[in-house]
Amino acid sequence: MKIIPIAGSRNNAEPIMDRLFASQTQRLSQRMDFRRDLHPSEQQLAQRLGLAYLQGRWTLDDPALTRALELNREAGLNFQPGFTQLGRDDAAFYFVQGRALMIATGSWDSTSFRQQAGFEIGVFRIPAPSPDDPRYGAQLFGPAAENDVGTGLSFGIPRAGANVERALDFLRFLASQPANSKFSHRSGWLPSVEGVEPPAPVAPFLPVQTGYVDGFHLGQFGADSRRLLRTEMGRLVSPGGSVDKFREAIRAPLAVAIRDDLERVRRDSVLNISRQDVILQSLLETRAAHDQTADQKTSQLIEAQNRNEADTAWQALQLRLSRNAP
Repeated sequence: MKIIPIAGSRNNAEPIMDRLFASQTQRLSQRMDFRRDLHPSEQQLAQRLGLAYLQGRWTLDDPALTRALELNREAGLNFQPGFTQLGRDDAAFYFVQGRALMIATGSWDSTSFRQQAGFEIGVFRIPAPSPDDPRYGAQLFGPAAENDVGTGLSFGIPRAGANVERALDFLRFLASQPANSKFSHRSGWLPSVEGVEPPAPVAPFLPVQTGYVDGFHLGQFGADSRRLLRTEMGRLVSPGGSVDKFREAIRAPLAVAIRDDLERVRRDSVLNISRQDVILQSLLETRAAHDQTADQKTSQLIEAQNRNEADTAWQALQLRLSRNAP
């Protein structure tokens, strides 16, 4: 039986590819962070990257992109052939059947893998180059922090539901330290409540709290851009592919896809602002006199609306200017 280095799929390859790519764009990302907010939202980052690309402030030939794509190609050659067309279950089968040495996943798979695999399983972090690496160190600051890791399994209560208070009390119980500790030990997932110690097999999955802001990766562009990049990925990671073949395949259509993504965001923003205007006007007309809570909420919404309008106008201006960029 042939054993491959890493079990890959559309889902399981991305954590490795994205981590390696982002290590090489740390410095480039900071050069584009004109607002100095260090860690923008996904939409803000996609807009920032797209506008900077259209304005010529970074290109596919930038040394950071070259090194990032080289790392992605090197990693891609260690997955099974055709991994970009496979799903999560395909990669899991490769691993638990002993046909792959490694797989990239999270604590949510830990328990089931340990139960199904007939061999001992260890856990380690996805490696990335260090600043002293002779080829890849020049583009990064250092290890990336993981302070933006979110939680799963969100719960809510219908406003008009029966026994709302009892349901809320139950959710408070679920979010307590004892309940979350029990959940973590039984499920093998990371705890989401501060102060809960994870069981020993889960501890290696704890996020790193110190380090630098990470760079960007290919999955953080807009929808059309991501579709293009994923469609052409085989030109990078297949045995007959190369960094140059991938770059040339996406060079012309990428600008078109990025502009389409940004135009769609701008149109959606204008639509959302119009809808929000109606809500704000209703609040202004119906709020109770001298209701400080209502006044405070309305003030917050107006401030947010002003910010959205300013951002949308700025984005529209930048898109127009980018048409004349060299």
